Amino acid sequence: KNKGKIVVCTQYHLAESGIAFYTDMDILFTFGDEQFTKKKLIIFGGRVENSIPAGSLSMENEFYGSKNDLNKLNNFDLLVIGINPVHWCKVSNKIFASYYLFLKWVVKFSKENPNVKILYKHHASFKGDKFEEDIFKDSKIPIISRDKSHTTYQYLDKCKFAISYGSTMILEGLSLRKTCYFIDPNKNATTFYSYHDFDEKIFL
Repeated sequence: KNKGKIVVCTQYHLAESGIAFYTDMDILFTFGDEQFTKKKLIIFGGRVENSIPAGSLSMENEFYGSKNDLNKLNNFDLLVIGINPVHWCKVSNKIFASYYLFLKWVVKFSKENPNVKILYKHHASFKGDKFEEDIFKDSKIPIISRDKSHTTYQYLDKCKFAISYGSTMILEGLSLRKTCYFIDPNKNATTFYSYHDFDEKIFL
């Protein structure tokens, strides 16, 4: 109708190196008041004229705007937040190896701490992973691939701690005053964290 005078985009995830090459926008609505996301996209050849903090529209919709009954979910200790491994996992051999090392750490931690209630919630786009199946085959950790009744944000609200290899829900969880950490074995997850200025306190 307006002949495309302005191109805008809302931030949905961390600016990943593997998909940062083709951005072209006038305005980027970001999670927070920072310029590092814009900077990273420009470094990788994109065009971003301006960035404006708008918060997480996904969280606004799926948590604050949801009508699901939170009382049907029990409280638990640790939430492992999954991500979509389709493209970024193949960026480099180091990233591939460290992602599965992260999952092995989760299983090892579970076996060493059987009294800790752990739940692994997959990303909605998850379609299965043979490597992951092998890692978790002897684990007693409940794995939820799909839950039409509750969003991952609602599981986040019920946990004491949350960890992930690269989900933006770690940042969103901090806004709920949850104790959340990115897990980055050997600091190999550069596809997520390069050119950003994250506080080292949220990394393990």
